[in-house]
Amino acid sequence: MLLILAVLGVAVFLHPVASGQPADLVLDNANIHTVDPDHPKAMRVAIRNGRIADLDNDASKLIGPSTKVIDLRGQTVVPGFIDAHGHMRGLGESLESLDLRDAASAAAVAAQVKAAASAKRPGEWITGRGWDQTRWEGGEFPPATVLTDAAPRNPVYLTRVDGHAAWVNADAMARADINPATKDPDGGRIIRGPDGKPAGVLIDRAMGLVRSKILSAAPEKVRAQLSRAAIECSRLGLTSVHDAGVDEQDLAAYKQLIGSGKWPVRIYAMIRGEGELWRRYLAQGPQVGPWLTVRSIKLMADGALGSRGAALKEPYSDEPGNRGLLILGREAVERVARQAAAAGMQVNTHAIGDRANREVLDAYAAVLGGVNNRRFRIEHAQIVTPADIPLFARYSILASMQATHATSDMRWAEKRVGERAAGAYAWNRFLEAGVRIANGSDFPVEDPNPLWGFYAAVTRQDHSGWPAQGWQPAQRMSRAAALRSFTIDAAYAAFEEDSKGSIQKGKLADLVVLSQDIMAVPAEQILKTKVTMTLVGGEAVFQGKTARVLYDGAVEIGRSQWNMIPVSAWDRPAMLRGQFNVTRGSSKLRILVMTAEDVIRFRDGKPFRILAAAGPDRGGGFEHRLSRPGDYRVLIDNRTNGTSNVLVDLKVTAEPLEGATFEPFELSRATRWTVLGMSLGFFLITAGWSGLRIHRAWRKRFDALRGWGSGE
Repeated sequence: MLLILAVLGVAVFLHPVASGQPADLVLDNANIHTVDPDHPKAMRVAIRNGRIADLDNDASKLIGPSTKVIDLRGQTVVPGFIDAHGHMRGLGESLESLDLRDAASAAAVAAQVKAAASAKRPGEWITGRGWDQTRWEGGEFPPATVLTDAAPRNPVYLTRVDGHAAWVNADAMARADINPATKDPDGGRIIRGPDGKPAGVLIDRAMGLVRSKILSAAPEKVRAQLSRAAIECSRLGLTSVHDAGVDEQDLAAYKQLIGSGKWPVRIYAMIRGEGELWRRYLAQGPQVGPWLTVRSIKLMADGALGSRGAALKEPYSDEPGNRGLLILGREAVERVARQAAAAGMQVNTHAIGDRANREVLDAYAAVLGGVNNRRFRIEHAQIVTPADIPLFARYSILASMQATHATSDMRWAEKRVGERAAGAYAWNRFLEAGVRIANGSDFPVEDPNPLWGFYAAVTRQDHSGWPAQGWQPAQRMSRAAALRSFTIDAAYAAFEEDSKGSIQKGKLADLVVLSQDIMAVPAEQILKTKVTMTLVGGEAVFQGKTARVLYDGAVEIGRSQWNMIPVSAWDRPAMLRGQFNVTRGSSKLRILVMTAEDVIRFRDGKPFRILAAAGPDRGGGFEHRLSRPGDYRVLIDNRTNGTSNVLVDLKVTAEPLEGATFEPFELSRATRWTVLGMSLGFFLITAGWSGLRIHRAWRKRFDALRGWGSGE
């Protein structure tokens, strides 16, 4: 009897949805793509206890008195998108530091750095990310002198768009003691000028020479960065993220945030390289949970193609003599793979160049021996010799690829590798060989928007539709394959295909509601599709028509400093609301809302309306109507009467104002008075001149009449 009860208990645990009980939520009148080959389409889904209770007519039977029913009016529902390779903390950092992705030249970057330096004290670090010299005239790496001239009193560290190179100034190099005698570290390269002196660009492991001098973020800062990243992911329809490279601090922050009960994204964490954290998990084995799973390690075999650090079998076509950087070779990868296999852990190795991919394939093969279920992965797999692709299938190795890398790199990839581009970003070659592709973005290298990735996968075009047929069009994915790569196949890459990745009875209710059917609309319309709702475990973590959380975390402001929190670029009217509480410090603060352009005026000392003031151990709120389009910031100023560093808990939300339109352009009060004064002055001058002319005319007529009357 006890055995029967035990078996029944296990069955209930595995199938928490019991028949007959009313659903908590039903999404009705929907266009549902389930990614279930046995039931590919549906129009109704019922959710109970955070899981899919049933579909279509069977779902209708679960509507009870307390069931919430939402009529989606034909909107499209897909499984929650899964980004199989992203960097959560990197995304949070990028939302706070200089965004250099749109910089069209080194001079444009310097202008941003100079503006940032004016708001910093001497010696404070200036960081940013996103520069890409391949978009600039000449395409060469920029020199340190450009940044040194822009910020002579501050160290500057700017990460390239791919995360595999850093551009630094003289102050930063001095702090790291980088000089002509400094040797290239293993797996790294210091770009040098004709005179042999360091030129200011550091490749791969050479980046650590300077990065190690930047102070680590405080725990509250890490939590704030992860929170910002999670909010952004929810807005874009990402319900799960494979975080490619976490450390002890990241895991501690995740556990705290998840424990708060407000965390909105499921995390599959990869431990960043060998070290104490990896050894601990080798001893204890995988940690599997509904919100946080740790069962893999992230290794780095080479660098990136854009910075010519990807390890190639033959030299770069545009730099003879350079075959890139092999950071980890076969022996090192094989050693870690054997450790992982023995402990039930997964190995996910970054490999971009064809040489690095072959080294990793051989290392995995030595451990795996043939078909298996260990699900070792190669992250990126960008340049692979076509003859090596079948090895992925032979040893059950997964290809974790990022569709937007192809559309970002296609402008110059063939210049880098020549004919080897035939094996570049070759998605259909992998699929035809029977290899699963787990798709992602590698954010913040690329934008985290999965709809952009879906578009890139099915078109191989940029957002302007170039090239007309797509780059290497034979490698375009079908829409069905692209959707699988962002859902069920990404779930498979994390051993989670039984609980997520498709809309099936018993699975987690991680769903995304879209404004258009991405499986049917013209390709260019995919980019115009909006996420209207994101559900994780049946709970709405984002709704497009309700208040959207833009920031929820701690903000630290130094004495006599100010901290600027980017919130969003807005193209429609909304009400911005904030709640704050000073948890440490005793300074008086000023809180303002302004656009990016306003920041320059603020820095020049021009007045702004203060929305709120906060003193020690005080909280409060503010609201501000976003009445004109712009890239808005919430600015907390500790420069007036600032006596100490302060820590502020801040939550900012924005609620779109339905039916409202942007107010017509208005001049400032000072400008209005100036214009009024000038207009009045012009009126008086004109009136005076006209009066004088009238006076002269009447005087002449009067004189004429007087002369006629006297007989002259």
